[in-house]
This record gives sequence, C-alpha cells and structure tokens, in this order.
Amino acid sequence: METAYASLPRQPEVLDVREELARAGSNTSQRHRLTFYFLLPDQAHADKAAALLRQPGVTVAVEPMTMPWWVRIMRGRMYWCRVEADVIPDAPELDALVNRLLVAAGKAKGQYDGWTGSRLDDTAVPLVSVGVSA
Repeated sequence: METAYASLPRQPEVLDVREELARAGSNTSQRHRLTFYFLLPDQAHADKAAALLRQPGVTVAVEPMTMPWWVRIMRGRMYWCRVEADVIPDAPELDALVNRLLVAAGKAKGQYDGWTGSRLDDTAVPLVSVGVSA
C-alpha cells in the first residue's frame, strides 16, 4: 500500500516509531500514548497544521516556543504544534496518523521535531523520546 509520505524525504524518527518502542521493551500490540512535535514559523502556520490534524481521538495543541530573546530576534517567534493520540503501534492506525502528520506539516511549512511515547497500561515501560528539543 503506497502512502503519501512515501514521496517525502525519509524521516526515520517518525517512520520508525514501532522499532523504537520495541527496542525500549514495549509491547507494540498494546495501546500507547504517542505525542509528536512540530515547529512552525508563526501562529498562522501552526493553526493551519492544527486544523489539518484535528480529528476524533487526536489532541492538538499550539503554543509559542520558548527561546532566548536573541534567537527570537534572528528567527522570529516560532510555535509548537503538539499532536497526541492513543494508538496501537502495530495497527494500521499508526501508519494513517504518521501519514496525516507528515502531509499536514508539509502543507503548513512545519518542521518535525521528534516524538515521545509510552504504553498506557503499564507505567513501568520506559518513556521513549526521540529527537524532541525543548
């Protein structure tokens, strides 16, 4: 099955969610809470990404990124778009979510900034965090 992200540059941090969770010892056939982060150049682009990503079962939040004043002078204020969903990583719903994330980020001129995840039914499973700058 061809997906829209097949034509985008490969971003292993996004596309290898299952592999990273399994490497951390998590059972990928169980429901997980996954949170993906994107940086966007301004609030209008962040709001556009959020509108493209909102759907039942997906929580989307937009907030200004905290950065030193000298970075804001050089780059302007940037915004986070945080996307959270409870999914079973081994199920096709993860592929559909990642596809929507990458397409929405591309349309809104967003930059992927990593993800975190944990299994919902077992707090002993380590939190996986890949590439998130904070």
